[in-house]
Amino acid sequence: MKWLLPSTLAAIVTLTGCARVPSFPAAPMTRTLSGTAEVARAYDTDGSGRSDYIQKLAPPGKLDSGRIVELQYDSDEDGRIEHTIVLNRIKPPRPHVILMLDGIPYRLVDEYFRAGGLRLFYPPGKLISCFPSMTDLAFAEYFHSPPPAGWESEYFDPARNRIAGGSSEYLSGQNEPWTAHLTYRAGFFTDALAYLWPRETFQRELRQAKEKIDRALAQRPPPDKPIYAYFVSTAAMGTRLGRDGYLEILKQIDRLCEQLVFENRGRIQLSLLADHGHTLTPAKRISLNRYLKARGYRPREKIEGPRDVAIVEFGLVTYAAIGTQDPESVATEILKLPGTRLAIYPVGEKIIVRDAAGRAEISKMTLPEKKNHFRYRVLRGDPLNLQPILKTLQKTGKVDADGFVEARALLDATADHVFPDPLFRIWRGFHGLARSAPNLAVTFDDRHCHGSAFFSAFCTVASTHGSLNQANSAAFIMTTRIPAPGHLRLSEARKFLEKNTRIKTK
Repeated sequence: MKWLLPSTLAAIVTLTGCARVPSFPAAPMTRTLSGTAEVARAYDTDGSGRSDYIQKLAPPGKLDSGRIVELQYDSDEDGRIEHTIVLNRIKPPRPHVILMLDGIPYRLVDEYFRAGGLRLFYPPGKLISCFPSMTDLAFAEYFHSPPPAGWESEYFDPARNRIAGGSSEYLSGQNEPWTAHLTYRAGFFTDALAYLWPRETFQRELRQAKEKIDRALAQRPPPDKPIYAYFVSTAAMGTRLGRDGYLEILKQIDRLCEQLVFENRGRIQLSLLADHGHTLTPAKRISLNRYLKARGYRPREKIEGPRDVAIVEFGLVTYAAIGTQDPESVATEILKLPGTRLAIYPVGEKIIVRDAAGRAEISKMTLPEKKNHFRYRVLRGDPLNLQPILKTLQKTGKVDADGFVEARALLDATADHVFPDPLFRIWRGFHGLARSAPNLAVTFDDRHCHGSAFFSAFCTVASTHGSLNQANSAAFIMTTRIPAPGHLRLSEARKFLEKNTRIKTK
């Protein structure tokens, strides 16, 4: 985040005078209850003081109980409904708008939905991010676009034996090839502004995204591919404001979706998803640079000896990427540091996973017919807390005689585990998620983060992301068309959305 200061003057000009968006009423005029269940909402959309728009909700006992299923328009406000639209009876084509939110945790969306929000949608499903749980990696997985150069825009490149990339690569979008699929993405310098003025930047993004979506929806015939809009400021709202910031986001996104459905008379499909979770926990910055230097290591841009370490310090996240010739000894030292959770590094054909008390090896089956089978061999302790789960899977025949388990079975068994889908995600992180992976990754608990000292000087971290655990990894997915699965990998989400909500023009 070394590029924030040059953007400040432009930010002041850009953010001044932004209209508040969306304009759909923040709350209904009246609600109708059947017992304790809400069955109708009446809105005043033009500020006249009289309702002109009514939503009917599915009653208790129905498959989609509590979901908005019917729209009624009383445009002349005479108390008589001119137009009634039953949402599941609308014939295609129905354009598909997909809002991609940076860093919204599943648990908060689920809570917001259960409290009565986002009722145009079916309930949210859990979306398991990649490891590390970072935006460019995650959305590259979603779109199956070319992998980014590194885990972040600044990264250790073993091939060149140096820390590469940085702020200029971030601002030029070089680490975001996936953005080619988007209808809307704010200019890259907006990413910097968001951490200075999160609310103002979010409002500006809402306005700009709405304008782009409206233009796309106005095309005739309607677009035959999904309309993708990505919001970067949602991450800043969460990082700076924590839980309150995210609830504010959900309320505004809810209103934006309501407005789109109202203005398009229901002839639209909507989907929401996020790229990774968030801790919802204030975090204190750890300086591995200072810590390792005090223990005889030499922090450098380039590795020339076993005591040299190339430590990436870019954002403020719950993991660290390190270049080193001796990951074993560096990991041993870092695991003594309070707040450190895991050390992960490849050795030959295996990946070592360690915590302060334990050590395990991850192997991948090389046979083509079992290409997604992994083995977790514990040498000491149980750093990923997987042994009880694997014993259960073994009893049901899902672990073979050599100890290999199919990745899908492990995903299903660990979707709610402290480390969801850990073997597949760790292996992918070091094999193909990015063009370059570090020699050593370290994760921290939710109360600690690592990264840019410059960024931490002005940004109090109320919540962040990056590590392997549930809070960092579990995002969400939901759509107005069909219920989402209970859990999905993020790499599977595009196929689910575009297959099950595809636009039919014949």
